[in-house]
Amino acid sequence: MSKNRKRNTLIVSLVLALFISTILTGCSLHNYNPTDKSAGYSYEDCSEEGSVSNIESQYEEAGYWRYGLANVKKDDLWGYIDTEGTEVIRCQYEKADYFSDGLASVKKDGLWGYIDTEGTEVTPCQYERADFFREGLASVKKDGLWGYIDTEGTEVTPCQYEQADFFREGLASVKKDGLWGWIDTEGTEVIPCQYERAGFFREGLASVKKDGLWGWIDTEGAEVIPLQYDAIVGFSHEFVIVKKDGFFGYIDIKEGAEVISCQYEQAHNFSEGLANVKKDGLWGYIDIEGKEALPLQYENAGAFNDGIAPVQKDGLWGFIDAEGTEIIPFQYDDVFCYSSETAYVSMDGAKFDIDLKKFK
Repeated sequence: MSKNRKRNTLIVSLVLALFISTILTGCSLHNYNPTDKSAGYSYEDCSEEGSVSNIESQYEEAGYWRYGLANVKKDDLWGYIDTEGTEVIRCQYEKADYFSDGLASVKKDGLWGYIDTEGTEVTPCQYERADFFREGLASVKKDGLWGYIDTEGTEVTPCQYEQADFFREGLASVKKDGLWGWIDTEGTEVIPCQYERAGFFREGLASVKKDGLWGWIDTEGAEVIPLQYDAIVGFSHEFVIVKKDGFFGYIDIKEGAEVISCQYEQAHNFSEGLANVKKDGLWGYIDIEGKEALPLQYENAGAFNDGIAPVQKDGLWGFIDAEGTEIIPFQYDDVFCYSSETAYVSMDGAKFDIDLKKFK
């Protein structure tokens, strides 16, 4: 889209936004020309019931709809408008976040506090930082340290931590004296601060690092998967990719077991039941049981997308299907990106798109 077209297009469509703790309707905005206030932010109706009116472009910045309100910036100050475009909380704050658990953090005179949807100050602007509420609690920073308050503004946990994360599954990871542990919603330290790194709990398990090695613990602090891995690379399917002694493998967190041993020089996420892995310098594909589904014979290999994957052989790229059949010959110098329908490739110095649909 050209800059001129961007300047002329002043109404931006909103999209639904989902959050873990609650399901709310949100609208994303796009500023087509951030240096030109005449092409500022605007809204158009995105709700099924048509509750959000078209609102003319007049704001320098704007945020998400929460609880029927959106944070907007005008004349360098933030406030909130309703779905009719009425400024219900006047633009008076240096910064203003969207609402969570019925409250929004706002900044005034360099300090943060919280207001409700009526604009009433629930917690005075007294904090250096103030995060979103989750599970009824929000982390706040005062005198360089973090603690937690509830939706009434009551300090549940004193500001005593170097870092403090969101609550998830009733627990929040906190850092003290350089080490991480967890507290519950009452502020009780249920898992001592003893870890160099700590992930968040998901389905009752969290990753932790101690003495340079990673493993997993449960909500009681019990070690479910031994601390023996050099790195956690990422989540794939129902597995986690881990690195041990320089090689990659997959573990099943729920089972607490290494289901595919650390034997690969590189390993990527599963896509459509297959993962591209590298061993002895060559790439191929394994299934979720760790069986070699397609031979390790390629110089490089990408993930499957709608039954097609790019692979490299003898210095050139082509495409195969899930059976390993060559559906597009090895003729391209490079594959830059691809989707289920098209691929952007290069050949003999030229770059162009190819239509993948006709090969399916």
